[in-house]
Amino acid sequence: MRPNNLCKAGCITSIVLSAVTIVSGLILSVVLLTASLNFTPDSNNVGADVFAYTVLKVLIIGIIIFIMVIVCFQIPTIIASAKVLRGTAKGKTAAGVLSIIFSGIVGGVLILCGKYEETNMTDENL
Repeated sequence: MRPNNLCKAGCITSIVLSAVTIVSGLILSVVLLTASLNFTPDSNNVGADVFAYTVLKVLIIGIIIFIMVIVCFQIPTIIASAKVLRGTAKGKTAAGVLSIIFSGIVGGVLILCGKYEETNMTDENL
């Protein structure tokens, strides 16, 4: 199986967008975690202020968990796109759908619109 240039462009776009999402998600998670750990209420305030700080910390931890889940879903997108790009995948549909859902519409549409066909290995093609 061999992808045409349109399918290759979609795979490359998906891989790049997934990598950017992984890097930016990890950086944002570290920044939020650092801000959450350094964010403490004043010792003189009690009651509603302490409750607000606690709710804010729980909310930040929830956001960090959500970002990590999104980052984890980028890894199969990169693997599927790389397999299509190398020509070792059985089909391009899974990579295209994963790319549309997790790394953006552009790469997935390019993968799905491109051709991924069997090549005849003859002496002329070698």
